Amino acid sequence: MKKLAVVVALLSFTAAKGESYLFGGLDAGISGLTTSAPGETDKFGVDFAIKALFSQEWDSFVLDLGVGYKYNRVVGGPVSKKVSIETKSGFVEVSPRFVFADGWQIGPVGTFHYGSEVGMAETLAGSAKTAFYGGLQLNHEWGTEATRYRLGLRGMMDLSIPDRMHYTGQLIFQVGFPIFTGKDAVEDAPRKPETVSTRVTTQEIVEDSYTMWADPEPAAPRIKEYDDGAFRIEKRGQSTLIITAYSTALHFDTAKATLSKDSTVLFQKLARAMRAHSGDWTRARVDGHADERGSDAANFRLSQRRAAWISKVLSTQNLAPSRLYAKGFGENQPIALGHNEAAWVQNRRVEVVLYNVTNRDAVIESVKEIRSRSLASRRNY
Repeated sequence: MKKLAVVVALLSFTAAKGESYLFGGLDAGISGLTTSAPGETDKFGVDFAIKALFSQEWDSFVLDLGVGYKYNRVVGGPVSKKVSIETKSGFVEVSPRFVFADGWQIGPVGTFHYGSEVGMAETLAGSAKTAFYGGLQLNHEWGTEATRYRLGLRGMMDLSIPDRMHYTGQLIFQVGFPIFTGKDAVEDAPRKPETVSTRVTTQEIVEDSYTMWADPEPAAPRIKEYDDGAFRIEKRGQSTLIITAYSTALHFDTAKATLSKDSTVLFQKLARAMRAHSGDWTRARVDGHADERGSDAANFRLSQRRAAWISKVLSTQNLAPSRLYAKGFGENQPIALGHNEAAWVQNRRVEVVLYNVTNRDAVIESVKEIRSRSLASRRNY
């Protein structure tokens, strides 16, 4: 019971720090056996497994813990004396992986097998009930926070069977659904500006609870001054300036808050333009927006985390964190109607809203100088 309590506590802790999913999947591939056991022959065959995985996902790291059932059959020997070995076993799997690109994951994988005969022996005298396997796994993951998909490859070999070397190569397909989402409880807006972290818990979309971050001109019309397909600049009211970054300039890993290297450089340039005119504005709110795909709760969490990430990037360029505030709006404030990619590209955005701007034309000219043709041609998911 103590061990179970430790496991539950660990899962609860990790769930509060990342996104948790339950995956179901199928592994299918080829299997080979080389042997030095007297009188036995090398064999070749097939390998199948079904499994369920608890998956904890952070922005740059994934950890899977799972259980499953495996079937393996290999055949070998001369035509007149073909030998076939079948093994069926339950197994426990551990797979930590690093996220190294948009949706791509790589890392080691280990499995512990238990069954009536997992030693791949031709006689009961050589049988074994347990076996350890280790290898490497490469996955590509995509989807939304509401539904995730994985397609991958793995290669594994036994680490414990004597006199034999059993190896497998498998194709992986998995489907996952969220089971924990960190702190989903509704929280009040912060009482004071805080240094923005890369992980922000879900909070209800409410009006800011203090005057400093209240929008002074929420109903004033937005007047477009500039739009290059990556950045759009608009004036609002007498002293507000809105800089919108479309998804053509925002390249996050799928359903995550990790910004690509090129996009990070772009927002660092924006931060330097803001810093060059830091005396012309008093504060900035970074608003995250999502398109309509996925659940309301998942879209809100994602937009909040991405706004927080952008705010952190801005603060690394000597912009005081006390002048920045990140807020997520999910899919609730679309700027384009429609249910297609053209609308989603515009609605999937981040807006940097500058308040009390005294020299808007000078700020606009600085932002106009930020152009990235390479980013404008890439697609964000």
